[in-house]
Amino acid sequence: LGQSVGFRGDGYLEYRPLSGVKKETDIKMEFRPISRTGIILNNQDSGRDFIFIILKRGRVIFRYVIKGTLLVLRFLRA
Repeated sequence: LGQSVGFRGDGYLEYRPLSGVKKETDIKMEFRPISRTGIILNNQDSGRDFIFIILKRGRVIFRYVIKGTLLVLRFLRA
């Protein structure tokens, strides 16, 4: 917590998948992109569940599938 990482378009940060999440979890992040499109967070388990946070043409999109249920949230601006 409290650390920052910077990339110039050709790097990534790898971490262990989220595990043990039962009913809720909190993810807090701040970012200052140099591109209007890119992957911010990609977390998948060995099944079909996933969480994606992407930036598409300057808009944040949060997309997840948990136990077969798909949710997509598109944010206009922060």
